[in-house]
Amino acid sequence: MSSATLLRERARPAAVPLPPPPGPNRWTRVGDGLVGAAPWLLLGAFVLQLALIVPRHEAWFDEAQAWLLARDSGLVELFAERLRYEGNPGLWHLLLFALTRIGMPYEGLGWVSAAIAVAGAVLLVRHGPFPPSPWPGPCCWSATGRSPCG
Repeated sequence: MSSATLLRERARPAAVPLPPPPGPNRWTRVGDGLVGAAPWLLLGAFVLQLALIVPRHEAWFDEAQAWLLARDSGLVELFAERLRYEGNPGLWHLLLFALTRIGMPYEGLGWVSAAIAVAGAVLLVRHGPFPPSPWPGPCCWSATGRSPCG
């Protein structure tokens, strides 16, 4: 080897090994005992709280307004004329429009909202890297039948 090649070889920094790929979420690994079960236990408590709160929730006017807009408007009318006065994105009203067309009563709105909240909580517990939180705020928000973005 020439001296120039040796100098180039010595000047190269040593290759830094890549960190290993992340393993399974430490909060949801099977076989971790109570630590692995804690988020799922909290999720079960969350579902139980919703089951107790949703039937007793008194509907607010903005929930009723979104439902009535979706029920009493055609799809084109809803998106072309009505939603410009609303503070929520049209996806919520589109969901409500579909639910009113299949005949779901207004009383079912809280259960739809709770089902969306539980689905989001399952995704968070299953795929989120977060430790469990004792804060009950999401349960209170999940009982209301309003857009999560509004």
